[in-house]
Amino acid sequence: RLTDRSQQSSPGLSMALLQLLELAAGRLTATGLDQLLSNPALQTMQGLSDDDSRDITQALQRSGFRWGLDRHERQGDEEHSLLWCLDRWLLGLVLPQRNGLVAGGIAPFHQELSPEQLACWWPVLNRLGIINFLTILRPIPAKMPLPNKSSMIPLIFQK
Repeated sequence: RLTDRSQQSSPGLSMALLQLLELAAGRLTATGLDQLLSNPALQTMQGLSDDDSRDITQALQRSGFRWGLDRHERQGDEEHSLLWCLDRWLLGLVLPQRNGLVAGGIAPFHQELSPEQLACWWPVLNRLGIINFLTILRPIPAKMPLPNKSSMIPLIFQK
Protein backbone atom coordinates (compact mmCIF):
# COMPACT_ATOMS: atom_id res chain seq x y z
CA ARG A 1 0.00 0.00 0.00
CA LEU A 2 1.32 3.35 -1.02
CA THR A 3 -1.50 5.36 0.52
CA ASP A 4 -4.30 4.71 2.96
CA ARG A 5 -6.18 2.90 0.17
CA SER A 6 -5.37 -0.48 -1.30
CA GLN A 7 -3.88 -0.14 -4.79
CA GLN A 8 -5.69 -3.32 -5.81
CA SER A 9 -9.06 -1.69 -5.31
CA SER A 10 -8.59 0.69 -8.24
CA PRO A 11 -8.39 -0.46 -11.86
CA GLY A 12 -5.62 1.97 -12.70
CA LEU A 13 -2.12 1.72 -14.00
CA SER A 14 -0.78 0.12 -10.82
CA MET A 15 -3.32 -2.67 -11.17
CA ALA A 16 -2.32 -3.17 -14.82
CA LEU A 17 1.32 -3.43 -13.79
CA LEU A 18 0.42 -5.99 -11.11
CA GLN A 19 -1.55 -7.98 -13.69
CA LEU A 20 1.41 -7.91 -16.09
CA LEU A 21 3.75 -9.12 -13.38
CA GLU A 22 1.34 -11.96 -12.52
CA LEU A 23 1.19 -12.99 -16.18
CA ALA A 24 4.98 -12.83 -16.41
CA ALA A 25 5.44 -14.96 -13.29
CA GLY A 26 3.07 -17.65 -14.49
CA ARG A 27 1.67 -18.57 -17.84
CA LEU A 28 -0.31 -16.32 -20.12
CA THR A 29 -3.92 -17.53 -20.04
CA ALA A 30 -7.00 -16.39 -21.93
CA THR A 31 -8.57 -15.29 -18.65
CA GLY A 32 -5.46 -13.37 -17.57
CA LEU A 33 -5.22 -11.62 -20.92
CA ASP A 34 -8.93 -10.73 -20.79
CA GLN A 35 -8.47 -9.21 -17.33
CA LEU A 36 -5.47 -7.21 -18.51
CA LEU A 37 -7.24 -5.93 -21.62
CA SER A 38 -10.26 -4.96 -19.49
CA ASN A 39 -8.16 -2.59 -17.37
CA PRO A 40 -9.40 0.99 -18.03
CA ALA A 41 -5.95 2.56 -17.61
CA LEU A 42 -4.38 0.18 -20.12
CA GLN A 43 -7.30 0.70 -22.51
CA THR A 44 -6.86 4.46 -22.33
CA MET A 45 -3.11 4.28 -22.88
CA GLN A 46 -3.55 1.93 -25.85
CA GLY A 47 -6.54 3.75 -27.37
CA LEU A 48 -8.82 0.75 -26.89
CA SER A 49 -12.50 0.91 -26.03
CA ASP A 50 -14.38 -1.59 -23.89
CA ASP A 51 -15.79 -2.95 -27.15
CA ASP A 52 -12.27 -3.38 -28.56
CA SER A 53 -11.21 -5.26 -25.46
CA ARG A 54 -14.24 -7.55 -25.66
CA ASP A 55 -13.81 -8.05 -29.41
CA ILE A 56 -10.11 -8.93 -29.03
CA THR A 57 -10.94 -11.49 -26.36
CA GLN A 58 -13.75 -13.00 -28.44
CA ALA A 59 -11.63 -13.15 -31.60
CA LEU A 60 -8.81 -14.85 -29.68
CA GLN A 61 -11.25 -17.39 -28.23
CA ARG A 62 -12.79 -18.10 -31.66
CA SER A 63 -9.36 -18.48 -33.23
CA GLY A 64 -8.28 -20.98 -30.57
CA PHE A 65 -6.23 -19.14 -27.94
CA ARG A 66 -6.10 -21.06 -24.66
CA TRP A 67 -2.81 -20.31 -22.95
CA GLY A 68 0.82 -19.54 -23.60
CA LEU A 69 2.60 -16.81 -25.47
CA ASP A 70 4.39 -19.13 -27.89
CA ARG A 71 5.79 -22.65 -28.34
CA HIS A 72 8.51 -22.04 -25.74
CA GLU A 73 5.94 -21.42 -23.02
CA ARG A 74 3.97 -24.47 -24.22
CA GLN A 75 6.98 -26.84 -24.16
CA GLY A 76 7.32 -26.95 -27.94
CA ASP A 77 3.61 -27.09 -28.85
CA GLU A 78 2.69 -23.81 -30.55
CA GLU A 79 -0.96 -24.68 -31.15
CA HIS A 80 -3.43 -22.58 -29.11
CA SER A 81 -0.74 -20.05 -28.09
CA LEU A 82 -1.18 -16.30 -28.55
CA LEU A 83 1.38 -16.11 -31.36
CA TRP A 84 -0.24 -19.08 -33.11
CA CYS A 85 -3.57 -17.21 -33.07
CA LEU A 86 -1.95 -14.03 -34.35
CA ASP A 87 -0.42 -16.05 -37.20
CA ARG A 88 -3.90 -17.41 -37.97
CA TRP A 89 -5.25 -13.85 -38.07
CA LEU A 90 -2.57 -12.71 -40.53
CA LEU A 91 -3.07 -15.76 -42.73
CA GLY A 92 -6.81 -15.10 -42.73
CA LEU A 93 -6.21 -11.63 -44.14
CA VAL A 94 -3.93 -12.71 -46.98
CA LEU A 95 -5.14 -16.18 -47.97
CA PRO A 96 -8.44 -17.01 -49.63
CA GLN A 97 -11.12 -18.76 -47.64
CA ARG A 98 -10.95 -22.38 -48.81
CA ASN A 99 -11.70 -25.58 -46.93
CA GLY A 100 -8.55 -27.48 -46.05
CA LEU A 101 -6.19 -24.60 -46.81
CA VAL A 102 -3.28 -24.71 -44.35
CA ALA A 103 -0.03 -22.74 -44.44
CA GLY A 104 2.88 -24.02 -42.40
CA GLY A 105 0.56 -26.20 -40.35
CA ILE A 106 -1.67 -23.24 -39.45
CA ALA A 107 -5.21 -22.78 -40.76
CA PRO A 108 -6.16 -19.18 -41.62
CA PHE A 109 -8.76 -17.50 -39.40
CA HIS A 110 -11.40 -15.71 -41.48
CA GLN A 111 -14.23 -14.97 -39.05
CA GLU A 112 -15.20 -11.33 -38.59
CA LEU A 113 -11.72 -9.84 -38.46
CA SER A 114 -11.04 -6.75 -40.55
CA PRO A 115 -7.67 -5.29 -41.52
CA GLU A 116 -8.63 -2.16 -39.54
CA GLN A 117 -9.21 -4.18 -36.37
CA LEU A 118 -5.96 -6.04 -36.82
CA ALA A 119 -4.08 -2.77 -37.35
CA CYS A 120 -5.52 -1.44 -34.07
CA TRP A 121 -5.11 -4.61 -32.01
CA TRP A 122 -1.79 -5.97 -33.29
CA PRO A 123 0.52 -3.45 -31.55
CA VAL A 124 -1.18 -4.05 -28.21
CA LEU A 125 -1.00 -7.83 -28.45
CA ASN A 126 2.51 -7.78 -29.91
CA ARG A 127 3.79 -5.78 -26.92
CA LEU A 128 2.66 -8.58 -24.64
CA GLY A 129 5.60 -10.57 -25.98
CA ILE A 130 7.72 -8.30 -23.82
CA ILE A 131 6.34 -9.97 -20.68
CA ASN A 132 8.56 -12.95 -21.46
CA PHE A 133 11.54 -10.74 -20.60
CA LEU A 134 10.01 -9.81 -17.25
CA THR A 135 9.92 -13.38 -16.04
CA ILE A 136 12.22 -14.48 -13.29
CA LEU A 137 10.86 -18.00 -12.91
CA ARG A 138 11.57 -19.22 -16.44
CA PRO A 139 15.00 -20.44 -17.50
CA ILE A 140 16.81 -18.10 -19.87
CA PRO A 141 19.26 -19.51 -22.43
CA ALA A 142 22.85 -18.65 -21.53
CA LYS A 143 23.55 -16.93 -24.85
CA MET A 144 20.41 -14.77 -24.80
CA PRO A 145 21.18 -11.14 -23.87
CA LEU A 146 18.93 -9.78 -21.14
CA PRO A 147 17.18 -6.48 -21.75
CA ASN A 148 17.17 -3.73 -19.17
CA LYS A 149 13.91 -4.59 -17.40
CA SER A 150 13.18 -1.05 -16.23
CA SER A 151 13.37 0.17 -19.84
CA MET A 152 10.92 -2.54 -20.98
CA ILE A 153 7.99 -1.47 -18.77
CA PRO A 154 7.28 1.80 -20.66
CA LEU A 155 7.22 -0.16 -23.93
CA ILE A 156 4.33 -2.26 -22.67
CA PHE A 157 2.20 0.75 -21.80
CA GLN A 158 3.05 3.03 -24.72
CA LYS A 159 0.70 3.41 -27.63
